[in-house]
Amino acid sequence: MTENKPGASDQVTVLVFKDNFSARTFKVSLRWITRLGALAGFILTLTLVSGYFAVKNTYALRETDPTHVRELEQELRDLKAAYQGLEARKAAQPEPTVSESAPTDTPSPAPSPMMEPPALPGPVVLTPQPQIFAAFPTGTRNAPDFASPPISIDTPKFSWSGRNLQVKFNIQYVREQGSQQGRIVLIGRGPDLLVAYPGGIFNASGATTLIAPDKGEYFSLSRFREVRAELGPIAAPEKIREVEAILFDTEGRILIHRLFPVAASATRSAPPRKAPPTASAASGPATPASPAPASPTPNPGANR
Repeated sequence: MTENKPGASDQVTVLVFKDNFSARTFKVSLRWITRLGALAGFILTLTLVSGYFAVKNTYALRETDPTHVRELEQELRDLKAAYQGLEARKAAQPEPTVSESAPTDTPSPAPSPMMEPPALPGPVVLTPQPQIFAAFPTGTRNAPDFASPPISIDTPKFSWSGRNLQVKFNIQYVREQGSQQGRIVLIGRGPDLLVAYPGGIFNASGATTLIAPDKGEYFSLSRFREVRAELGPIAAPEKIREVEAILFDTEGRILIHRLFPVAASATRSAPPRKAPPTASAASGPATPASPAPASPTPNPGANR
């Protein structure tokens, strides 16, 4: 093969020898070689980029858990059913009616001249009725996206630590972008029990509401958050039967309202074991202390 010199043509002459045959020559344009190399580089780059995206999508599909998707769909159906039940319950409540007594047309007897006129009745004093409190402040309503909230919660795991019920669950942001802030309130109920988390969430006596949502545990998440709560003390495990999880947004509207039964077979943490008392080898076996001798009783007749 001959090299090109300055001022020579842009073609390369190739000389080919094979066995004892006569040599053959042919010419190749340098432009054709350059274009062929550029085309090969483009094809190689396209292949590498396609392979990268194929591998990335494959790993993304493997990480997607179909079980988690089914759980989210089931939670969505449960929320829709709960919302429809609340709407039906609200529509079934009768509106209070005010009954007014009809005036009577019976004329009052004329006063006798020999009798004093009857005393006029004094002002009517109404005895105030005791205020029956509500669970949440007046006007508390569901958030606009209550049917499909931006967050979801897992089924809690219950365990006992002494007389306290420990509750652990996860909150996850299910939308692609954004974040959510709000308050967490847990209510444990039984036949004769009512406990709540966090502590101090119940209002004092005389308040018109039982629970103050603004005292709940604050949360802010854009991906994932773990919640650890503790309810108690509780006298016996059978006293509590269900835990109600209510998540509010920053404006006091209900995002999620779920009810979870507390199984009677919830795990109970074992109490710490006490170490047995150890005796020193040098001191030998412990011997019981001998009782002190009783002091002799003085005899009055001994000095006589």
